[in-house]
Amino acid sequence: MEHEENLIDQIAEQKINWTVADRNIAKANQTYYSGLDASLKVSENGTVAWAVRKNAPLFLEEINSWLAEKKKRFIPELYAKYFLSPRNSYYRTNSPFSSLAGNRISVFDELIQESSRELGWDWRLLAALVYKESGFDTTALSYAGAEGLLQLMPVTLARFGVTDPSDPSQSLQGGVKYLLYLDKFWRAGCLIQMNEFGLFWPHTTSVRDMSRTPGG
Repeated sequence: MEHEENLIDQIAEQKINWTVADRNIAKANQTYYSGLDASLKVSENGTVAWAVRKNAPLFLEEINSWLAEKKKRFIPELYAKYFLSPRNSYYRTNSPFSSLAGNRISVFDELIQESSRELGWDWRLLAALVYKESGFDTTALSYAGAEGLLQLMPVTLARFGVTDPSDPSQSLQGGVKYLLYLDKFWRAGCLIQMNEFGLFWPHTTSVRDMSRTPGG
């Protein structure tokens, strides 16, 4: 069975005439495809709920309190931003990073594809990480001193042989080596792979050690 988003793509490409999709997915795709009609409802609105254990009343109370607060302003603003804003729709269809605008994510696609094979990742996941870290800016420099496409700190750059962090090839290779190292490190001590991007290393190791102690 094909995913509903793939079927919506086929409607836009005039390969099929209609499909059934969740309303939120249909509305989101309307910001990509202006000719998409999502006005027809084939069922009544359903409810979405979070389930918690019966012996966790405080947790349930905290969730309900959080939802009540977010419904006042945060959720309506988020909905308006991603589903109603014409400016957001224009950006999605005209951005150089949009596949709708030219089937490329960045000027570094080929380098990222090559590097991703060493990781065993879908290259688009690595591209997303690069975008999150630097916005594809080879000269990006954080307030903490991280540099390059993958925003590596000076000690990490030196450790993995990156002499010019503004060189996209060197930056990606250094980042890939670092990710492979982190993969090996965390798999040796945890069931879940983690990476240090956005995390302070001593804090993550401290949390890991605490989780191994009784009551941690």
